[in-house]
Amino acid sequence: MRWTLEELDAWRGREAIDAEAEPVGEVVATFVDDDTGRPRWLAVRTGAHGDDLSPVPIDDAEPTGGAIRLAHPIATIMSAPHVAVDHDLTPDQDDQLCSLYGLEPKPRPHPNPPGGGPAPDDAVISALRDAHALEREAHTRLQSLLKALDDSELQHDVDRHLLETEGHTAAIAGRLEQLEAGPSALQDALGSVTAMGASAAGVVMTGKDPGDLLRDALEFERRECAAYRELIQTARDAGDGSTAEIAEKIRADEEAMAETIAASLRRMGVESG
Repeated sequence: MRWTLEELDAWRGREAIDAEAEPVGEVVATFVDDDTGRPRWLAVRTGAHGDDLSPVPIDDAEPTGGAIRLAHPIATIMSAPHVAVDHDLTPDQDDQLCSLYGLEPKPRPHPNPPGGGPAPDDAVISALRDAHALEREAHTRLQSLLKALDDSELQHDVDRHLLETEGHTAAIAGRLEQLEAGPSALQDALGSVTAMGASAAGVVMTGKDPGDLLRDALEFERRECAAYRELIQTARDAGDGSTAEIAEKIRADEEAMAETIAASLRRMGVESG
């Protein structure tokens, strides 16, 4: 039977006896679950620990005559962790009590990461790692593009975005660290190999037609924009506002760079696709 707080309040001051009707002590108070607000343990003063209280499960406890019968033997109750009158149970003590009385422990909530928001979400962490690898690839591509261009205005834009990309990489790595995760070495390595392979294959290389260079760069920027739109949605679905905010700022930079490249292509009279 589940007792209400009002009913349990009426037990205060009554004698507590164990399952064999052996005197245990006096019912003094009730420990309430902080998460649910429901009564969780009876606080019994046994006298064995001075004024300290011994928590006993409320489940299966019941009034019998003028006493409250507890469902456990006195030896078990006396060995329970005891608590000072003006103190609450700690999570560790709650776990110890569950183990002692053979109860299922409460699930521990995952603490919020230092950067704020809810507990770390696997989908968010995976998307952040993908984004980190993508930024590493972007850095390699931009360095190659910078060397291949001979237009000073474009070089300035690429150089500026290269600095932004370094900031993006650091921001994502920092958020992963706040979430007690980290970048994926494998994904970063694959991103670097992809970028170096692309460069070696002539996707970004000195002597290639500037229009083709910029079309390749624009395609990659659009790929990044799509990745960050997906990351923003994943973070929002998980209630992770801090990650969504970081991704939104990065997406804005990527969209601005995509527009810069598209404008350059229009100026050159080249279809951007």
